[in-house]
Amino acid sequence: MKKKITLVCLMIVFFLSGLNLAGTTPIPPEVKSYLLKFMNEMGKINSAFANSIEKINGPEEMALALDAYTDSVKPLVEGMVALQEKYSDFFRNMDKEDDEKVMEDADLEKARDVFEENAGKFSSSMLKIMSFLENPKVVAALERLQGLMNRLSPEENDED
Repeated sequence: MKKKITLVCLMIVFFLSGLNLAGTTPIPPEVKSYLLKFMNEMGKINSAFANSIEKINGPEEMALALDAYTDSVKPLVEGMVALQEKYSDFFRNMDKEDDEKVMEDADLEKARDVFEENAGKFSSSMLKIMSFLENPKVVAALERLQGLMNRLSPEENDED
């Protein structure tokens, strides 16, 4: 179970940080626009979630907070999944690019830097969630979140 929780936590952080948006494949304007929106909104949601976790004292509250978080990121994830389907060739080529290349788009680089700053807070909030893993409602809420996040990279999650 801890492996699954770690995967859920890290999927959000590393999905965008792992995107290599440089390289030889030009970024379609619709993709760039949505990536900027995704990083901006996801960063805000992650920051608000991390702040709310600090005030939680029990498993019931934690399960409710996790469900609210899942509900708030669901439209963003669904939008990203639709974009990945529409521009499957672009995303497939992006995954094959050299990871050492620096992101060449200044707007996306700036947005990703801000997103990654907020990701640290989000990751540290996961330690508190782990303290409630004995509660079935918390486990169910985490599994729901994991199911949603798995949609971002289904081929990487086949081994669960």
